[in-house]
Amino acid sequence: MSMAAREVIIGMLVWIEENIREDIQLRDIETRSGYTRWYFNRVFCQVMDINVAEYIRRRRLTLAFAELKITSRTVSEIAIGLGFGTVQSFCRAFRLQYGCTPLQARRDPVTDFRKQLPGPESNDQFCLDKIIYTELKIRSLKISMSDENAIINHSGHYIQSKVTRFQKRLQADVDSLGFAIEINSLASERRGTQYIHPVEALRPDSREGQERINYKVLDEGRYAVLYMRVSAEVIHRVTEYLYTHYLPACPLIKRDGLDFMQIRGQVRGSPDMRKVIYFMPIDYTDN
Repeated sequence: MSMAAREVIIGMLVWIEENIREDIQLRDIETRSGYTRWYFNRVFCQVMDINVAEYIRRRRLTLAFAELKITSRTVSEIAIGLGFGTVQSFCRAFRLQYGCTPLQARRDPVTDFRKQLPGPESNDQFCLDKIIYTELKIRSLKISMSDENAIINHSGHYIQSKVTRFQKRLQADVDSLGFAIEINSLASERRGTQYIHPVEALRPDSREGQERINYKVLDEGRYAVLYMRVSAEVIHRVTEYLYTHYLPACPLIKRDGLDFMQIRGQVRGSPDMRKVIYFMPIDYTDN
């Protein structure tokens, strides 16, 4: 496949994401891409491993799943807003993709997120992080650093762990992973009437570039949100690293089968880097 064809597909992925709630027709894609429907679909399949109609359907269902989990919108509102003709057709498509009804997905805390399809760029009409910050309150959770101890302040409870022991445990994998850990005492950010306390930053070894993660915890032990600027091959290494090293040392419990991510396009000036939002489902403990 030529670089020009790949660039066309990437551009169309962004356009589809920006218009995911509109009535997207194949003739619109044909007009904007400059390719015939047949050729575009052929190239699209080479890049995405599915045809364009299936991609659009799965992206809409992925957004629907997220809305069911983090908003109070009704099933009919979500279905109509995402371009499904009827609630019945939406429910049929949802069941085919996730193996359950929309209401079951909303109620069940262990519904599988792994069948989601992340998009290349979030659109202005529905942005997951905007919805979270407007729909949920932020719980105060922050880590401060001292020479001997990391003090975690969580809802009035203080949990203490030895930083030196923590760092030694982490150091064993730093060379192979390419990441080092640092615990920061950072000022909270103000967003409207809500306070967001950055908990931790992962920074890569200097050989890996300027990738950085800001880790933020949401209300009611639901999700921790990681904002990443990373290369594609690093994303899974980072999340695995958090689960195997960070969580065991902190008062957080990962809830299996609920993690998902949203890829939000290339970082300007760094074609190999991606903006990624990773949602880590967690619960709190008091000891």
